[in-house]
Amino acid sequence: MSNVVVIGAGLAGLASALMLADNGHRVRIVARGWGGLLLSKGTIDILGWSGDGSATRDGSATGDGSFSSDTIGDGNLSTAAMSGRSSERDQPVHALAPALADFIAAHPEHPYAAIGAERVLAGAQWLTGRLPFFSSVSRSFASVLPLPSSAPSSPSSAPSSPSSAPLSAIAGEDASRAPSKEMATSATLTNKLLPTAIGSVQPSAFVPDSMLASALTAGEHYLIVGISNLKDFHPQLVADNLAASPYVPVHTRAVSITLPIQSDHSGYNVDATGTAIARCLDSTNACNSLSGNSGSSYAGSAHCSENDGIRDGECTTRSRSNDSFTARSPEFISLAQQLKDAVHPGEIVLVPAVLGLNSQTYTALSKEIGVPVGEIPLPPPSIPGRRLHDYLVHECRERRIDIMLNAEAVGVTPDAHLSAQSNSAIPVAASSEPSTADLPQIRSVAVRVAGGVKQLRADAVVYAGGGFESGALERDSFGRVRDTLCSLAVWSPDGEIFGSGVRVDRSMRPLALRSDGSPSSAIFANLYCVGSILGGALPWDEGSGEGIALGSAFAAAEAIGQQSNQHSNQQSKENY
Repeated sequence: MSNVVVIGAGLAGLASALMLADNGHRVRIVARGWGGLLLSKGTIDILGWSGDGSATRDGSATGDGSFSSDTIGDGNLSTAAMSGRSSERDQPVHALAPALADFIAAHPEHPYAAIGAERVLAGAQWLTGRLPFFSSVSRSFASVLPLPSSAPSSPSSAPSSPSSAPLSAIAGEDASRAPSKEMATSATLTNKLLPTAIGSVQPSAFVPDSMLASALTAGEHYLIVGISNLKDFHPQLVADNLAASPYVPVHTRAVSITLPIQSDHSGYNVDATGTAIARCLDSTNACNSLSGNSGSSYAGSAHCSENDGIRDGECTTRSRSNDSFTARSPEFISLAQQLKDAVHPGEIVLVPAVLGLNSQTYTALSKEIGVPVGEIPLPPPSIPGRRLHDYLVHECRERRIDIMLNAEAVGVTPDAHLSAQSNSAIPVAASSEPSTADLPQIRSVAVRVAGGVKQLRADAVVYAGGGFESGALERDSFGRVRDTLCSLAVWSPDGEIFGSGVRVDRSMRPLALRSDGSPSSAIFANLYCVGSILGGALPWDEGSGEGIALGSAFAAAEAIGQQSNQHSNQQSKENY
């Protein structure tokens, strides 16, 4: 068991912390504030767009919301204006496993090349396997990465969920290898085409249960429902743009309804946020006031009263005589009735993503109206993103992971003076690489909190601080980009400023750079970089953000486990 400090509280940071805690490590999270999950659309995107179209080369139109070249191959995809992308990137990925292998081969400097395709998929499997509102996703992994049945190495401190098994059991003996062609052929992992709040389409690898019906299928009829109180969603715009989409032919119709959203004062609220509507739909006591809080420590459970129960990390209002979901607020009843009245036979109902902070609210609504219902992601703040964030935070607290917010990591203390290779170029001829045993170790992390700076002892450090948006990277007036924690070498591929970040080895340890920009040796033996701090990617353009975060977190947790085991074995030999 080792002490690990995780810097950052976004998807990469929270996932790293939970993976490490599942494997018996003591973990502490240090962050200035919560990460970008609250701004995300709540899906797991691994690779959305392909530059050469090779990822859409196989298959035909399917009935599960995925798509293929036959669905979109009508000769009109080269029109850049229709897709909002350049002609080089207007092909959405279909079959995920072969596309990922092709992408890594074509982009050897991308973070995926260091992470490895199987680690990316294993990281996604780890997350979706433990989320109750991604219940349908685990079946997609059956032909690629079967969920392990073995128990974690520390059963006394880890949950009994299969997803908490040792990382090696999830990924196999060689988690870094690319998926074989045989694996790719048998895989059922395909992207889904989801509508956006403006009626464009976005490929996503794994979607929550509330978006399964949102996956567009050729020839289907969709009813786009807007809520007049919600000003961030225009149903007619969405319907018109989806009907004109060059990617998948669908039939659309738009209606608008009004919900009796109560305000803090008497009367009804004319304009409401997605969060306010979600709270009102959750339970009978959730909407006494739009700004009220009934005191739940798990925000994803909406507002729990003393009669509410916690199961699988979710707050659910339940009757004492049975185990059914019984919450029915006036807003919930009104929404269900208006949807029943508006839908035509054979239509799939698509609504803005406001169907409760509690994921069971969506399930109850879908059963209530008796037709498929899907959510369309909205601009931030995102309700599906918050569900994901809140569940992971709740899991961290259940695992007794210490979360230090309003705390800023400002430096590290190594056991030897920091080599100049961390922030200055190494001559190209200097090709010798020291072994891990020869690299300096970080012994503590300096954290600025109220009242001063304190040192946190660390056997390993996971750096998930993000990029420019979080302040982990800074650009000075001379155009130089630097890391703000410990001046790691930052790489900008082809001068692409937003692709800047550190380069890492297969263990996610940051590398020094030679004068020509090529990677050299690792800088620290026990520092691991994960998530948006990695350079060489444009996640918003590729649709790779969650894949990078989860894959790098998986690789780092695996490396820390191996390092800890080696240290324990060495100590055992010395004691013997």
